[in-house]
Amino acid sequence: MNLITLLPPGFSFKQLYCFYDETKLKNHYSYAPLAIVLNDIDQQPDTSLTLSDEGAIFRWGADLLKADTSLLQQLKNEIANRYDISPGEITLSEVDLSAKVALLVSKAGDKFEHLPIELAKGETETLTSTEKPNALAAVNGSKNYLLLEYSYDLTLQTSLQNYYSDDINELLRQIILTGNNGSKAYCAAYIKKSIDDGNVQITQTTINEPSPELCNQVNSKFCELFSDIAFKYVNGVNNIYDLPNPCNQTIDYSNGAPRQYPLLCSSDVATWLEGFNPKDFVHYSNTPIPNPHRPVNPDKPVNKTLSVSVSFKPSDFQISQITLIWGKSTETMPWDFDPTDLTSDTRGSLQIEVSYFFGGSYKSELAYTSEDWVIQPADAGLCLIELDATALEQHNKKVAGSIMYHPDGQGRRHTENFTFPDNGKWKINWYVTSLSNDLGGKLNGDYTLTPKGWGKPKQYTLDNTSETSIILQ
Repeated sequence: MNLITLLPPGFSFKQLYCFYDETKLKNHYSYAPLAIVLNDIDQQPDTSLTLSDEGAIFRWGADLLKADTSLLQQLKNEIANRYDISPGEITLSEVDLSAKVALLVSKAGDKFEHLPIELAKGETETLTSTEKPNALAAVNGSKNYLLLEYSYDLTLQTSLQNYYSDDINELLRQIILTGNNGSKAYCAAYIKKSIDDGNVQITQTTINEPSPELCNQVNSKFCELFSDIAFKYVNGVNNIYDLPNPCNQTIDYSNGAPRQYPLLCSSDVATWLEGFNPKDFVHYSNTPIPNPHRPVNPDKPVNKTLSVSVSFKPSDFQISQITLIWGKSTETMPWDFDPTDLTSDTRGSLQIEVSYFFGGSYKSELAYTSEDWVIQPADAGLCLIELDATALEQHNKKVAGSIMYHPDGQGRRHTENFTFPDNGKWKINWYVTSLSNDLGGKLNGDYTLTPKGWGKPKQYTLDNTSETSIILQ
């Protein structure tokens, strides 16, 4: 089954997955089954295995979980508790299911032969003489020999809108003063960096978490439109006082696309007959069951192209290079770490090799999900530190100090100075370069409390700790 993190934002509840589709009405939630349910006949599992001197026939009766009235009411109550909504205001609907069904017969270790099932011909599959022992082992309770699999897609319509409306006179001045008006490419690069750095504030409106691919397309097109407008004013202009002042402009671009979340439900046949006598479900045929045809040379895998992007600014953490390896395809991300395409016939994981200017390196991998990959800070050897001083707010006017990171391995030392309140907040977080899948080191430091009203400041020490969430109290 898919990891929950690969599905739309939501939660699992009693073998259902529930999520909110932003294109639907308010307080309307969708749900999808996460389990396969075996049918019963006279209180016994609906399955059988018929053996012959040649092949075998495996038969079963099963389907994806169907939520009854009681389960749906429980789901409404769960939604109400999670999101503070009255159960009476909640409506539910099951996603449109068009599942593909397959039997998976183990071949070696974790490798399985995938046998697609045509449900129009019934829930049966003829097995070869070499597959027959696997089915018999599964019926007798041996796991990972024969699995039933349902796969389907959750499809949500997504969109992203980028909107900007303001006076761009100051931006145009900076383009000229920095010499980025020499070409449209220079101008476009300057505008992109200004947006990335937050110097140009744009409004983004999303529906149903657009994919990285759609976000990249919208952002690129928006920058292109913005650059077209800006370059029209700065092209050939050397004196900033020749620019229109004010220069109010509105740039609006949006696009949408359906996003599919592949969902996989599997059930091990070995678990079906627990508590029953397997012999009651195994039959023998005196008439040979012919071995079905299996392709000797399966079709050559089809190439697939996926994009790899980074969710943070690598330059902020002295990352010099990110190398991507997918099957036989190897690419190094460009210097500005823009999204990079990889093409391969494999369906394996993505290997990531991150190099740092100070000499450190880190390797990780991202599982294949058929969707574009996004590299998160943790995938690059960065560890998030969270500092919470909210417990000190009531009695203290100020909290100030510093925390030092001491890596165990090739990570990078770092000192973070802090003063609370920070913009009115008593919480901060930052990343350290641990080059590990955890903190990979120790934190220590000291801080001073300045109480409200009367009283002298008090100093405290934070001893060596490997906790990444630190609460000052």
